[in-house]
Amino acid sequence: MEHLADVPEPRTGRYIVHPLPEILVIAVCAIFAGAESFVEAVEWAEAKEAWLRRFLPLKNGIPSHDTVNRVFRLLDPAQFEEAFRAWTQGLLGSFQQVAIDGKCLRGSARGTHSPVHMVSAFATELGLALGQEKVADKSNEITAIPALLAALDVKGCLVSLDAMGCQKEVARTIVEREADYLLAVKDNQPKLRQAVQSVLMERPAERVASAQKGHGRTVVQQVVTAPAEGFVDAVAWPGCKTVGRVDSMRLGGHG
Repeated sequence: MEHLADVPEPRTGRYIVHPLPEILVIAVCAIFAGAESFVEAVEWAEAKEAWLRRFLPLKNGIPSHDTVNRVFRLLDPAQFEEAFRAWTQGLLGSFQQVAIDGKCLRGSARGTHSPVHMVSAFATELGLALGQEKVADKSNEITAIPALLAALDVKGCLVSLDAMGCQKEVARTIVEREADYLLAVKDNQPKLRQAVQSVLMERPAERVASAQKGHGRTVVQQVVTAPAEGFVDAVAWPGCKTVGRVDSMRLGGHG
C-alpha cells in the first residue's frame, strides 16, 4: 500500500468516489488471487470485502468494474510499474535466483505489425515477476536484457538466462550489478563453447546426479562442473569461475 500510494492520480475532477490507492490494492490482490479481468477482480473484492476493510477504509464500498477499467486505461503504465518494482525490491531478502526469459505475447500481432516481444525477470522461489522490458521493433532480446537488469536490484542474486542471453555485454552488466550469472552456452558462442568442452575434457570434474519422477517417466540428470580459470577469457566473460554440462536421460513414457 505504501508503494502504490506513490502512483500519481490520473483522474481529473473535484469529486473522486474511490481513492486511487484502494483501486490499485484491490486490483493487485485480485490478480494474485487468480482474477483475469476487471469483472473477476471486482467479484473477488466483493467476496473479500470484510478482509479488505481490515486495511482499506472503503468509505464508498467496492468500486465497479467499469471504474476499475477506466482508472487503468488512464493510468501511466510506466509509473505503475515503477511503484510495483519498488515493492518487489523490498522482497530481495526472500529470493536468491532471478530467471530472465523472453516471450512473444499471444494475440499481440496486428495486421502488418509484428507481435510484441517482452523480456521478463522472475524470482523463481516466489513465482513472482519482478519486471518486464519490451523488445524494441527491429531489435532483439540482447538489447532489452541490459535495460531490464538496470531497472532491478539483483545484488547478491544468481541471474540465469538461456542461450539468447549468453552475451558478453549481458555478463558484464550482471557483474556490474554485483550479481552472479548462470548462462546456457550453445553454438551462438562457438569460442566459449569450445573452451567449456576443453575444460571438461582436460580437468578433473565434479559430478552430481539426481532423478525426478513424474508424468509416468523418470528423468535422470548428471551435472559435471570444473574450474574455468585458464580456459575461459576472463576479460570477455568477467567473473566466470566455473563451467559445466548437464546430461539428461529420460526413462519410460513416450518420445
